[in-house]
Amino acid sequence: MIEDQVIEIAPLAFMRGRTFKNSWIIADEMQNATPAQTKMLMTRIGTGSKIVITGDIEQADRSNGDNGLLDLCQRLEEGGVNGIAVCEMTARDIQRHAIIGSVLKLYTD
Repeated sequence: MIEDQVIEIAPLAFMRGRTFKNSWIIADEMQNATPAQTKMLMTRIGTGSKIVITGDIEQADRSNGDNGLLDLCQRLEEGGVNGIAVCEMTARDIQRHAIIGSVLKLYTD
């Protein structure tokens, strides 16, 4: 599908000036994007498109003031946008090895 250009993998740096029409966009690890990068990506959504933004704010390489995912979530809490939802996962949602829940508990207690 990549060879047929049905799927494209591209870094955020290549998103400026684009509009995604009739697309599914999956933006992973967005806790490492800046608020400006997150805004830029969100404004690329065109007709018939959907975007899923994923990330873990506890595993961010950026400070809270420079964390695009955290910034977006805070803005949505302050004033929601019709058609945008936030879904927070918990330890019950872990699909890795069963011991991961126990490891996470070590760091949260």
